[in-house]
Amino acid sequence: MTQSRRNRESGPIERGIARVLVITMLATTPGIGSADDGFDSVDDAVMLTPGRIEDNDDGHTTIYSDVDNGVTDWQGGLNQPAGHVLEFDLAIDGATHTNLIGGDEAGHLNGTILSGPHDTNVLASPHGIFIGSTAIINVGHLLAAGADLTNP
Repeated sequence: MTQSRRNRESGPIERGIARVLVITMLATTPGIGSADDGFDSVDDAVMLTPGRIEDNDDGHTTIYSDVDNGVTDWQGGLNQPAGHVLEFDLAIDGATHTNLIGGDEAGHLNGTILSGPHDTNVLASPHGIFIGSTAIINVGHLLAAGADLTNP
């Protein structure tokens, strides 16, 4: 009589395959990070329109845009850790702010994104946008595009 699958012990080959699968899943799952990891993406961010970027050490970054259609170029990519707040303070109610996300991987949002109730925030990366389970998005309108908006 053969043992049922449930009651038999796994052999060394099966255990080895299971270990490889677990390691592969962990290696390919995007990391969440935490606010303590810092928000290094801001170091390579550049305002392409009038405004400024203010990065505080307390896990809060504010993008101040002085125009109706502001643009920030995240040249090295956008990897927001959990617990970090990225706030868009747009001078005109109902303004649009476009975030061009560079780098070699998808943009990662794991913290909080804030903007006015009538504002539109555009996030565009040719590699896509990953919104993690810890992300909180509180904006008027959000457009996340897996596209390169710099080359129409």
